[in-house]
Amino acid sequence: ISHEKMERIKSCYNQVHPEMEKYIKDDAGPRTKYEDLDWRLEVVTGTRCLIKQTSPELKLSLRLIHGRTSSVHNMRTSLTHLNKIVRKLELAVQESESAAAKRLSKIF
Repeated sequence: ISHEKMERIKSCYNQVHPEMEKYIKDDAGPRTKYEDLDWRLEVVTGTRCLIKQTSPELKLSLRLIHGRTSSVHNMRTSLTHLNKIVRKLELAVQESESAAAKRLSKIF
C-alpha cells in the first residue's frame, strides 16, 4: 500500500474513531456470554425420493446469556455448505496475516 493510501485510511479512521469510542462506552453494560453449544450430525440414509443416497446435515444450537436473559440460536446446514464457510474463513485469516494488514494494525 502506498504512503498516500495509508494516510487516507488513517485520516478516515481518525474521523470515525471518536464516534466509535462513544458507542463502545455507551454499550459498556452487561456483555453477551457464551453458555452452551450443542451439535449433532444427522445422516439421512435414504427416502422415497433419494434411494441409496446419503444426506449428512450438521445441527448447531448456541445458547448465549445477555444480562439476565438468555437466547438460543439454531443453525442447520449441509456439510458441503459448512466446508464452503470454513474455506472462506480460512481465506479471511490468511488475508488478515498479510503484510499489508500487519502494517495497518501497527498504525492503529
